[in-house]
Amino acid sequence: MYRGAFRRFGKTASRLWSSSTSSTSEAASVKPRGGIFRTIKKIGAVALGAAVTGGAILAYKIATFEPEHDSYGFGSTVQEPFGRKLSYCIYGPQNAKNTIIVLHGTGGSRMEVVANGLDDEKLFKELDVKLVAIDRPGYASSTPDPDGDMRDFANDILEVADKLKISKFSLAGISGGGIWALGAAHYIPRLDSGRLLNVGIISSDGQWAAPDFPLKPKTDTLMNYPALTKAVFMTMRYAIFNYRNYGEIVYGILPKDAEDTKYLRSLKIPLDQVTLASKEGLRPGVDGLLRDLNWQIKKPWGFDLSEIKHPKMFLWHGELDNIVPVEVADYACRKIPQMECRIDKAMGHLLVSPKFREITTTLVNGK
Repeated sequence: MYRGAFRRFGKTASRLWSSSTSSTSEAASVKPRGGIFRTIKKIGAVALGAAVTGGAILAYKIATFEPEHDSYGFGSTVQEPFGRKLSYCIYGPQNAKNTIIVLHGTGGSRMEVVANGLDDEKLFKELDVKLVAIDRPGYASSTPDPDGDMRDFANDILEVADKLKISKFSLAGISGGGIWALGAAHYIPRLDSGRLLNVGIISSDGQWAAPDFPLKPKTDTLMNYPALTKAVFMTMRYAIFNYRNYGEIVYGILPKDAEDTKYLRSLKIPLDQVTLASKEGLRPGVDGLLRDLNWQIKKPWGFDLSEIKHPKMFLWHGELDNIVPVEVADYACRKIPQMECRIDKAMGHLLVSPKFREITTTLVNGK
C-alpha cells in the first residue's frame, strides 16, 4: 500500500517539474514575474510531495514498530484462571513480614520502582517490607483484558496475593495507578474482608466521569476519536524507544522549582533508566495505556468515591503538580472523609521519590 503511494507521489512530482520547466521560458517572455511564481509553485509541489511521502514513511514505521528486546525489565508472571497472565516484580526481602502492592502510573510498568529511584534495599530491610509491583492488563507481559472493570482488577490483585501466599497487604497507587487503588479500596473489602490493610493514593488521577467532578479533562475531546488517540500514543511510544533524550523531555515538562524535580535531578538517574518503565510497559503496544485513559476520563466506575468505607486511607499530592491538578486530590479528600490527606505546597507530580520513606513507613505502620 505504502510503496504504491510513494510511486504515485514521485510520478506526480516529476510531471509537475517537467511541465513547469518546459513552460518557464515562454511564460517569462510574456509576463516576467510569471516564471518566478511558476517556479515557486513547482518547488512547493515537490516539497509537498516529499513531505507527504516522508510522513507516510514515518507513519508506516510507527505503525509497524517492534521493540528490539523481548523485555526491558525483570520479574515473573502469575497464571490466572481463564488463561490470562499478570506480570509482577518483587523488591525487597522475599520473606518480609509486610507487603505493599504497588500499582504503576499510566504508560508505566512494574519497573517504575527502578525508574523513580525507589529500589531502596536498606529501607526495605529496616521496615521488613517487600514491594510487589504489578503490571495491569495490557502492559508489559500482562494479558490484555479489554472488558475487565475495576472489580475484575481487584480480583487480579487478590489472585497475585494468593499465588504469592500473602495473607494481608497494603496498596500504593501512583499517578494513573491511583484510580485502580481507589477501586481496590472499594471492592477488595467486599470480595475478601480483612486482607487489605492500608491504602496510599499518590499523585493520583481522578474520577473525571463523576457528575460532580469539578474539572473537565483536557484530553476529553481527543478520547472521542479512538483511532486518532491511538495514533497519538503510538507516536509517543515510537519516540520513547527511538529518541535517545526522551528521558530529558520527561524531566523537562516538570516544574523546575518543585522540590521533587530538584530531588530527582540530584539522583542523576541515567536517562535510559528514566524511560525504562515506559519501555517495558509499552513494549507490547498502547492497549493498556488506552484502557487506563478510558477509565480515568470516560467510563463510570460503578461507585461513587463517597462509598469507599475502608478506614485506613492516605493521600499524597503536590500543589505544583502540572500533570494531575491538585483539585483532583481536593475532590477525593472531600468525598472520602476518613482519608488522611497530605498536600505538599513545594512538590509536583513525582513526589513519590522524595517522600518514599514517609509513604512506605505510613503504609507499613498505618499512621
